[in-house]
Amino acid sequence: MLIDGVAESPGGAHFTANPPDYGRDEKFQKEYAASATDPAEWDAFAKRYVFVDDDEYRAHVAEGQEA
Repeated sequence: MLIDGVAESPGGAHFTANPPDYGRDEKFQKEYAASATDPAEWDAFAKRYVFVDDDEYRAHVAEGQEA
């Protein structure tokens, strides 16, 4: 009754879990938490993951999974 629409966003719950599609991304969560301890680290994290479009975000996440 209060919903006007739904948008599909594959991986939209990343870095948390969305069972049964995918689990938590522990490696990413550790990178996120570590970046919060230092303003320069947070700035680098945000430039890589936050201030980018969805395709670039997914590409960076995929790169992190390969390493």
